[in-house]
Amino acid sequence: MAIHREEKLNSLLSTIPEGVLVPSKWLVQRGYSRQILNGYARRGWLEQAAHGVYYKPGSKLDWQSLALGLQHYLNHDLYLGGKTALELQGYAQYLRLGSKSVIELWGSDHLPGWVTKVSDELNTDVLRRNKSLFKSSLGQEFFTDYPSRVRDWTIRITKPELAILEVLSLVTHSEASFIHAAELMQGLSTLRPKLLNRLLQSCTHVKTKRLFCFLASYFQYSWFKHLDLEQVDLGSGKREVTKGGEYNSEFQITVPKDYQSKF
Repeated sequence: MAIHREEKLNSLLSTIPEGVLVPSKWLVQRGYSRQILNGYARRGWLEQAAHGVYYKPGSKLDWQSLALGLQHYLNHDLYLGGKTALELQGYAQYLRLGSKSVIELWGSDHLPGWVTKVSDELNTDVLRRNKSLFKSSLGQEFFTDYPSRVRDWTIRITKPELAILEVLSLVTHSEASFIHAAELMQGLSTLRPKLLNRLLQSCTHVKTKRLFCFLASYFQYSWFKHLDLEQVDLGSGKREVTKGGEYNSEFQITVPKDYQSKF
């Protein structure tokens, strides 16, 4: 019996990599009862980051530990999107301030309760996004795998074409919010029209689509002329993007004065 228990422990420790948070739900499903896990933790064979989640002793934890645990062990429909995805792909580092990590998790699944406590311990802000922007679920062509520091494991993130639409969908009525999004858009000179056309035709968020088209036109990107806007529903009537801003008649939105004056 003791040999069996030792084999069970060795099997677990050889399976889970260092630096990844392992939810107890996954462990229980594989025959490790909560009583056994508590015993492992008491003996120092596992560390408990919070109630319901463990990791290998001696591991260095960071935001990747959390993202990998959610995606690989819980198979959650959660991915890194928006500004986080742009940042990881080299489009937003110059906007990053401070030492605190910030990750945007998009998708339909709820976060486990342990995420809040663990993110505080890791000095990480986890921003949960569950906005529904499209008519139906998106295919794999709009996502990419970001290499992690763990083995050959990857983190699922959105490609820039989708990430910038996610960013624009969060723009509030303030001028600062608009400018921040515009700064992120400014570096996207190599977006792919094929992906953009499919996204824009499926997107149900009129203000996001109009703002995207305005900024693409404003920055005079070469890919903008390859978009089939006749197939994109831009809605009708005016939309207030920036409160107190100036009206752009082409896309029927209000924008900061400096942007409209140079349009």
